[in-house]
Amino acid sequence: MSMQAANDLNVNSATAILQSGLVAIAAGSTDFDMSRYTVVDSVAVTVMLAWQRAAVAAGKTATFRGVQDNLRSLIALYGVTDLLALEDQERH
Repeated sequence: MSMQAANDLNVNSATAILQSGLVAIAAGSTDFDMSRYTVVDSVAVTVMLAWQRAAVAAGKTATFRGVQDNLRSLIALYGVTDLLALEDQERH
């Protein structure tokens, strides 16, 4: 059995992370710091879209900051960049 790292947002961790985000949205927080998620797969995009839908249903917009390049690539690949409010980050 392998341990799930705290920085993974993939099929193994998505349910718990999704739920914690939905709780945050219900409490009025719609600003998500994505910088901790360095190991991602396509389910990360699904989680972000679900958070965005929940925020819109609450009359708000979810904002995602610190989105790593690998996650940005997946978002672009699926053609949903315009659906998510990604804050630009400094590139070094």
